[in-house]
Amino acid sequence: MMKKQGISKEPGYSWISMRGEVHKFYAGDQQHPQRNKIYTMLEELMMNIKSPFV
Repeated sequence: MMKKQGISKEPGYSWISMRGEVHKFYAGDQQHPQRNKIYTMLEELMMNIKSPFV
């Protein structure tokens, strides 16, 4: 429907700070040069959120 009307949506993105550097990446981004480190850090954050008493 959006294509028919000539409307496009900007993709969602996130920012993360690692060692004083800010990195911007898009959902499902496989092109970012630091993607492995970013996704590893996000997994660690998610584990901490799910287990706050560990």
